[in-house]
Amino acid sequence: SPWAVSEACLDNGAHLVAAICKFYGLGRPQWGKNVFGHKNFSATACPASLAGSQHAAYMSRAQSWYDQMSGSAPAPAPAAPNIDALADAVIRGEYGNGEERKLRLGANYAAVQARVNEKLSGNAPAAKPAGPNIDALADAVIRGDYGNGEERKRRL
Repeated sequence: SPWAVSEACLDNGAHLVAAICKFYGLGRPQWGKNVFGHKNFSATACPASLAGSQHAAYMSRAQSWYDQMSGSAPAPAPAAPNIDALADAVIRGEYGNGEERKLRLGANYAAVQARVNEKLSGNAPAAKPAGPNIDALADAVIRGDYGNGEERKRRL
């Protein structure tokens, strides 16, 4: 499956798309009409998840940014965001602070800020135990520690 981009990258990319559409008079961003992936022009898999699992969120944000720039009606709300991922991005400083953060998080601000406060105060829910070390498992499979075929499937 293609790699996913961070929330900050998704938002900044969508903002850039909206600005280009506005500046060049291309109209509201629409995939396949005035927004295309690199793969439409070059031999590449780019834009990976922006044309896949993150496509709806990306285009919704691009349209929302465009609507803000042009003063038109707001775009439909994007799919439900991952509050934990947004909180982590806020902690890393990707959403600024104060009014900028409120503006950029929009309707998600209260939920995200509450999650940030939980994480930073140490009152966050206990983390799930870490799963197996995939690199170590891969090395063991390559060495033959888990056998072959059905035996390997059963043991893994």
